[in-house]
Amino acid sequence: MVNPFELLVSNLSSLGFFNFFLPFLFVFAVLYGLLLKSHALGDDPKVTGVVSLAMAFLTIGFGGPLLGAFFINLAGAAAILLSGILIIILVVGLAGGKLSDVTAGKGITAIMAGIGVVIVYSIFQSLTNTSLDNSLAITILIIVLMLGAVMFITGAGNGH
Repeated sequence: MVNPFELLVSNLSSLGFFNFFLPFLFVFAVLYGLLLKSHALGDDPKVTGVVSLAMAFLTIGFGGPLLGAFFINLAGAAAILLSGILIIILVVGLAGGKLSDVTAGKGITAIMAGIGVVIVYSIFQSLTNTSLDNSLAITILIIVLMLGAVMFITGAGNGH
């Protein structure tokens, strides 16, 4: 027996819901919100809506399934990242700590910068179909970990 949710997702995928409609809706909503909030085209929401609609159609016409695949990968990566952040917040809360204590140091800035670099690289890798050699990636990781250990031991990140 076929799972009804699997059938639903399969039917939506065959109709182009994930490759065309959702990316179109996303581009339209983001562009409409940015243009409306910035007042770049004035205060008339009708003009902003028409321009956003045209740009969303042009974007989907240009990107097509490749743009849809990019947004699907981006949404999956964001869900995983947000789940990890939520787990960290839950563990800190269960341990009796405050989230402001965790984010007060410079360490969280370095961690967020590292996560940002990984996300940008993975997006670049998915768009260009290139990748780092495993030995080079491991070497970079070891160097970064060694620098982090030195900074932790010497207290270089504490401002003392």
